[in-house]
Order: sequence, then C-alpha cells, then structure tokens
Amino acid sequence: MKIEIPQTTKTLQQYLLSQGYHATYWKGDSRGFYNPRNRQTLLVPVENSTLSKAQILALFQNSQATDLPPQLEWYQFQLFIHVTLKN
Repeated sequence: MKIEIPQTTKTLQQYLLSQGYHATYWKGDSRGFYNPRNRQTLLVPVENSTLSKAQILALFQNSQATDLPPQLEWYQFQLFIHVTLKN
C-alpha cells in the first residue's frame, strides 16, 4: 500500500519556477505563476500549507497554464521532488 505524502505549496512554487514560470501578481491569497510558453497564469495558494495529490491535480486541471496534461504534470512534479531531495 502506497502512502501519499502531501506536498507544500512552497515546493510546488519551486517546481513552477524551475519549469520556467515567472512569479507575477497576487490575487487574494494566491500567487500567479506566468508561463511564457503559452501566456497563461496558474494561481497557487501563498501560505505554506500542504496540498494533496487531488488538490494539485485540480490546480493543474483548472488552469490552462500547464504545458502537459494534469496527470503528466503531476508525474513531472514528483520527479522534481525526487531529484531535489536526493541532492
């Protein structure tokens, strides 16, 4: 049985910055991350809280800013976590 480890919003923000997104404006309690490749913005909660896999997939799915389908973007995010934690 695989245990799902929630990820922090800070880790998600670091991932987006590593993928070429630019931190832009604030909207309420969220921060906009602009993707220059498709000129769309993804809103990520600002506070350093934890997000489940379902919440992160919902963020990816509700935005047109991601370059990949939500599930593939999730796997790329997991690869980023694995690589950064190993270093």
